[in-house]
Amino acid sequence: MAALQRSQRSPRWWLPAVAVVVLAFFVRLPTLSTMAFEPDLRHFAEWMRVMDMRGLWEFYKSSYRFDETDRLYPPLSTLSFAALIEVNGGTAPNPRFAMRDPNFIVQLKVFPVACELLLIGAVALWLSDRPRLRWTIPIALAVAPGIVATTGWWGQYDAPFTAFVVLALLALNRDRPLWAWILFAIAALIKQPAAVVAPILLVVTFRRYGWRRTLISGVVSAAVFLLVTLPFALESGWEDALAPYLHASDAFPYFSNNAYNFWHALASIDKGGLMLFREPAYADAQLWIGGLSYKAAGLILFGTFVLLIMVLCWRQAHQKREFVWAAALFYGFFILPTQVHERYLFPAAVLLIIAIAQDRRVLPAAIAASVTYAYNIFAVTSFDDLSRTFLAPANFALPIALLNVVTFGLLVRWAVVDGVEQAAPSLAAPAAVASPHAI
Repeated sequence: MAALQRSQRSPRWWLPAVAVVVLAFFVRLPTLSTMAFEPDLRHFAEWMRVMDMRGLWEFYKSSYRFDETDRLYPPLSTLSFAALIEVNGGTAPNPRFAMRDPNFIVQLKVFPVACELLLIGAVALWLSDRPRLRWTIPIALAVAPGIVATTGWWGQYDAPFTAFVVLALLALNRDRPLWAWILFAIAALIKQPAAVVAPILLVVTFRRYGWRRTLISGVVSAAVFLLVTLPFALESGWEDALAPYLHASDAFPYFSNNAYNFWHALASIDKGGLMLFREPAYADAQLWIGGLSYKAAGLILFGTFVLLIMVLCWRQAHQKREFVWAAALFYGFFILPTQVHERYLFPAAVLLIIAIAQDRRVLPAAIAASVTYAYNIFAVTSFDDLSRTFLAPANFALPIALLNVVTFGLLVRWAVVDGVEQAAPSLAAPAAVASPHAI
């Protein structure tokens, strides 16, 4: 009888998720065969050509790199490109002509769009017992212009790793630490910025479940990582196979790489105008305060913020605020280091929308991040068109960068400072404690 009742109720449980995923798909559909920025998709096609000519498992050999800026994606992303070779009959299309083929452009976007739909559906199911939020939060993810443009129009791989970061946090929220660490390994095997969430996983797993489950989860996660990496390492060598992680930085060693963050604001104020991409005057190797380079200063700022978030997670570990912590940490990753690209705000924008379910105070930050991220994306993909309007980056890049800095400061105030004050009286609480600001 109980099973029958669950079966009868099941459509109410999953139909909203299906409806929002369908909406998200149709919102992205018109953009799938178009290119927001051809050089990036062409680069993917060139990688496929190298795999086809040199062999998949030898793809990471340093001798096959085009130039110093040819920084590779981790193995699971590489395997997704290899799958497209098979879809095209076992031969990689010639990049010179493939960029004119709308069907090939759609193929390049299938994996990131599918992961984004998975993310939206998973969040909708997680919120299935929250009548209003199970609609509003997934719909916000489905239609947010910056999110749609990054994946459906640009075809970038930020949605895939973010989807598995979200799934890892959902598993942690549901007290499944082993699955959280496995999903984290998958995220890190798709794209390197997934590593940002590792401190939260480590501290929360240890505080909630003890050192044994933390150790087991970490070992299994490492095993998944090594299992996927091993075939590449055997043919390309360990150093080259790990190059996506070991040599991820310094391809563009500047204050900011089109990211409207603290460093972009600092450079634009110093210049008295818009800081452009790859301006030599703003190389981050220059010395700044106390003999530190700008790059080192940025890393110290971000490292200090990571420690602050870890302290927060230690003290709040038994509260269900995983998305609040992660959103703050990824926002810091966008704001504080140098060499940041515009798309580094993608995971923070996504996580902030989801975090509304855990603390309504982040709603203004979620709205602000959605606006600033959308502008930043269109300022990069449509720079010339936007420059001919009132919304030109020359007019709005600095205000957007300053808005991001202010939003980050408010998020730190709400999520970190206030959070520590709330957690202090209940450090020993053995069970989950709901935030007084939860919806």
